[in-house]
Amino acid sequence: MAQKDRTFRIFVSSTFTDLQEERNALQKEVFPKLKELCLKNGCQFQAIDLRWGIGEEAGIDQRTMRICLEELKRCQTTSPRPNFILLLGDRYGWRPLPEEIPADEFEAIEKHVKGDKDGKLLAAWYKKDENAIPSVYILQPRTDEFTDFEVWEPLEKRLRSIFLNAVSEMSLNPDALAKYITSATEQEIRNGALKVEDAKEHVFCFFREIEDLPRDKRAKNYIVLKDDDKPDTEAEELLNRLKKRLKDNLSDNVIEYKARWTGSAITTDHIEKLCRDVYNSLEKIILSEIEQIKTKSSLEKELEAHQSFGEERAKVFIGRDSILKTINNYIKEKTSYPLAVYGEGGSGKSALTAFALGETSKNHPHAEIVFRFIGATPNSSDGRMLLEDLCRQISKIYGGEENLPTSYEDLVDEFPKRLALATPDKPLVLFLDSLDQLSEAYNARSLNWLPVELPHNVKIIVTTRPGEYLVALRNRIPQDSVYSLEPMSIKEGELVLDRWLKDAGRKLQDFQKKEVLNKFSDCGLPLYLKLAFEEARLWKSYTEEIKLNKGKEGIIKDNLFKRLENDHGRLLVSRSLGYIAATREMNGLAEDELLDILSSDAEFFNDFQKRAKHKPPEPKLPVAVWARLYFDLEPYLGRRSHEGTSLLTFFHRELGVVSTSEYLDDNEVKFQRVLSDYFLKQADPEIDARTKKRKKTWLGSSRALSELPFHLARAERWDELFEILVDFQFLEQKAARVGVQENIDAKGNKTKSYTGPLALLEDYDLTINNLPQE
Repeated sequence: MAQKDRTFRIFVSSTFTDLQEERNALQKEVFPKLKELCLKNGCQFQAIDLRWGIGEEAGIDQRTMRICLEELKRCQTTSPRPNFILLLGDRYGWRPLPEEIPADEFEAIEKHVKGDKDGKLLAAWYKKDENAIPSVYILQPRTDEFTDFEVWEPLEKRLRSIFLNAVSEMSLNPDALAKYITSATEQEIRNGALKVEDAKEHVFCFFREIEDLPRDKRAKNYIVLKDDDKPDTEAEELLNRLKKRLKDNLSDNVIEYKARWTGSAITTDHIEKLCRDVYNSLEKIILSEIEQIKTKSSLEKELEAHQSFGEERAKVFIGRDSILKTINNYIKEKTSYPLAVYGEGGSGKSALTAFALGETSKNHPHAEIVFRFIGATPNSSDGRMLLEDLCRQISKIYGGEENLPTSYEDLVDEFPKRLALATPDKPLVLFLDSLDQLSEAYNARSLNWLPVELPHNVKIIVTTRPGEYLVALRNRIPQDSVYSLEPMSIKEGELVLDRWLKDAGRKLQDFQKKEVLNKFSDCGLPLYLKLAFEEARLWKSYTEEIKLNKGKEGIIKDNLFKRLENDHGRLLVSRSLGYIAATREMNGLAEDELLDILSSDAEFFNDFQKRAKHKPPEPKLPVAVWARLYFDLEPYLGRRSHEGTSLLTFFHRELGVVSTSEYLDDNEVKFQRVLSDYFLKQADPEIDARTKKRKKTWLGSSRALSELPFHLARAERWDELFEILVDFQFLEQKAARVGVQENIDAKGNKTKSYTGPLALLEDYDLTINNLPQE
């Protein structure tokens, strides 16, 4: 299950043409205020209104409903409550064709189709995919002249009519029948409200009824008309039935409004009250959720993030018996040195660590197990914060002293003392995965903090890549304590592939599976197998042209990136991945940050506007455009919590490395200038009304204050960087709000201290180390 984060994602469900004024008002008046409310409380806010931008490319490849429902599901699984609101008028809305139909159901429908012409039309647009388990018939993408909606619409209506006539003679259960009959909006409502057990606690519906509305083509934007311009009574009945179900299920959460027909349009005086009601309804739930979020200590949140990271990587683990046996024997033995496992990027070190945690828990039930996946969170990559969090957690387990030193040097001395709290009846096993993900700060990469000789009752298992980190390890521990993680065998790879396919409800044709395993056998890397699986699970049984490139870089660049560029355009893909790669330590960006940054990228946004068929209500990239790309990127992205924000980053470091070389290296200064402009506006948002210049009060977001110096330096904006580093108000705000140093009090809450290394000093070090030499 996805981990819930501090971003409130509200899915806005509505029909399109009839409720534009209401949705525009929410975008302009309500959502910015909710965003401000969340920011003040250390959270983020996103309104997910997919009606802007979803109907073009997604409609052509017939994935509109899948993307809508996946985005709704993401709101429900990753966001605190509330996550769904509904605007409903007098229009039932567009009824899409089903994208997928179970094979047995489709073949039963074919038997009820009357006439060869209709049968051939159905067979032309639906192909059987036997790679799905069970098999399905899939609606084919629109190509050639059918990319034009005016050409496609009559055909879509004909196909829908064929289905409706056939299913009327069949006995299908309500859920199966719904995909042929219901509108896109009702399908969203079913999943966002009617099937949600606690919907009464956080789902809100806003109904608008138009008085004196004519029932002819004058009202074509407000009701559904048939081809003869008469009302679609079937659609009206479905709408009335839907509204009744919502009122019965949600009672007080359904708020109704009246508008009047003016002769050519409708009145809008109800919109002001609508905006107040939406804000008040959502504000109450959001503030309640924020109070629950605030009760967790920073250490608890850190541990949850690592737990989630490990569970994700341990889902499917097969083989590696030799190295697992080595780890188990090491824990049982009396050796006083750490054990190190090394392997190249993508060799499965994190998955090994995650699985070994569970095995250690089973085999050594009395041991206390502490673990960190370094790089999974910003704290774990920072040498000082890593040691502080480890010392705090170990002390909590063994009842040690709560107070800790603040400086890195003192924590290095303190770490072995906290380890020594372990007892014979409660030994300590510490796993530290990916030492190579440590940042350069404090010289932590030298591993001078890792004890050469361990206290009694303590075992430490670490993993790393070859390189300087492995050299440092070899200089500190005996050679017989260092083990290489060997490639997976082809047999192990096939077992893992079969498990992944089964979990995804997929299988492969023999020639397709052979392509995956042959290319995997060239390197034996689990990461390659994972990347190959993600490509192969998209293959249909009728997909004959398949080719996977060799090696990690080859499959990422020539399969994944080329597929994404073909489907979404190179500019959107290169900018999205390039901006994530350009962040500090590739920590990533929040989704709303990325959307804002893409919108502020003049080259990208101008290109988008030229191609867009519908002008968005504000000069911002519609979330639907990003949602369609995210749908394809999701397997390759991870999330990490940073400064109260959920950031999108790369699931695996290799994806970031290839993104950097492919999209960033030749454009970094250009990318960094856009990023620095964005964070400058976020850090210093106030504008003088008379001069139109910034007031330089630096009262913007704490995250922007933290990130701005880095991006100014990378953008080579030396004058502006120098200016803020001698600006007393900037220094004061950063010291007060970002903190001159992060510390944790006895209750696990962040406090501010003026001792030890200051966060601001890192800005000065960054500047000194990057200034061009004359």
